[in-house]
Amino acid sequence: DVFVRIERQVLIGLAEVSSVLFLIRTYIRPVTSLELASRAALARGLASMNAQARVYKGLGSRFDDVYRVVSGGMTA
Repeated sequence: DVFVRIERQVLIGLAEVSSVLFLIRTYIRPVTSLELASRAALARGLASMNAQARVYKGLGSRFDDVYRVVSGGMTA
């Protein structure tokens, strides 16, 4: 199975104390649970990565398999 880590980040201004509150929430979801538009955007992002970015992101030799799962069922 291929999973994707999703982050939701929120900044809330606190004018009374001249500060900002930063919130972050992470989710781990199976790629197959994403809407088709989200999977297509992820596939485009993966396709745009050069070899160094793939290694940095931990994809390395698994890139082709991950890309196949993410883009599965979609037409170019």
